[in-house]
Amino acid sequence: MGLVGNAHLISKVYFPRLIIPLASVTTPVVDFILSFLVFIGMMIWFGIRPGYNIFYVPLFLFFTLMTALGVSLWLSAINVRYRDVSYTIPVMIQFWLYASPVAYPISLVPEKWRFFYSLNPMVSVIEGFRWAFLERKFQRGV
Repeated sequence: MGLVGNAHLISKVYFPRLIIPLASVTTPVVDFILSFLVFIGMMIWFGIRPGYNIFYVPLFLFFTLMTALGVSLWLSAINVRYRDVSYTIPVMIQFWLYASPVAYPISLVPEKWRFFYSLNPMVSVIEGFRWAFLERKFQRGV
């Protein structure tokens, strides 16, 4: 939607076209950093000492950004051709939320469906964040 919404800017001024989708992906990082600081403050308040796994958080944040950037670039290219894609993106994001183990662990997914469930690229990233913060055993999707 950023490319279509800024078409007048793109056609008049030269700049790298990748900046528009990249800006929409990287701005939530500020929200993550502020939330992470609150999370660390709460861990200190409640006397919870993080383990060495907490140092893997930037790696999982990088994986999250790359996944979001890949989907963003793919959808923005499709949106330039088919303008109706921008109306389906909120529905797809909400479906993706429920198809990812945000509110439930992967252990609740039946064993026979875990392979198909692990095709979602966010499954391993979310389980990695859970492992880094909570020091639980990292569960593979397959």
